Amino acid sequence: MGASDFIELALAALLLVFALAWRPFIEPHAARLAQSTGWSMLLLAALPVALRLALLPHHPAPVPDIYDEFSHLLVADTLRHLRLANPAHALQQFFETFFVLQQPAYSSIYPVGQGLGLAIGWTLFGTPWAGVMLAVAALGLPLIAVAHPHHVGLKRSPFSKGNGDISCFDAVMRFAREKHLRPASLEKLAAEVKRWPRPLGWNEQSGQSISASSPMDAGKGDSFVRH
Repeated sequence: MGASDFIELALAALLLVFALAWRPFIEPHAARLAQSTGWSMLLLAALPVALRLALLPHHPAPVPDIYDEFSHLLVADTLRHLRLANPAHALQQFFETFFVLQQPAYSSIYPVGQGLGLAIGWTLFGTPWAGVMLAVAALGLPLIAVAHPHHVGLKRSPFSKGNGDISCFDAVMRFAREKHLRPASLEKLAAEVKRWPRPLGWNEQSGQSISASSPMDAGKGDSFVRH
């Protein structure tokens, strides 16, 4: 470990002490923020991007270094030119490289998903690295959909069968149990979810919203509150 590592550890310790010391002041504001799905999603999207941009003076945007990265850039550049593949080169035998197809067309071996994100950032901001930042910003958004399905309109899971209507959270929990993914931690998470604030109009006894406007909304409610 070098001096920079000790400095980072010291800053992390100071931040932890600051958070603990200011918890009585911070906690009410954090609780109010948690009630606002929109602001929570915006904070989750903006915070990691802002922190990374603040590091640019000392840690500039990375450049491609390994074969996979160049292949993904080929996908992005191909999509930016409104193509799914490029014509084969006349002298293709001199351009053989890893993770790139030369026949029947010049293209990457990878699916277009990651390349599409790079292409969007490249087109909007002039650098493919912006696509990585957009992906980082979007990464935290599904967490709210899973953790608070009633806040984002996900009342029912597509995995529901018959009368066993389950929420998105229940679907994730069921899948995790079936795959034997750390059941002790899952039970702790379930206990924590039961303590989360309920949406406006929630009837604790019936386990559903009293403002439900359709049988699908009324149903049995989000079952993770009742189990």
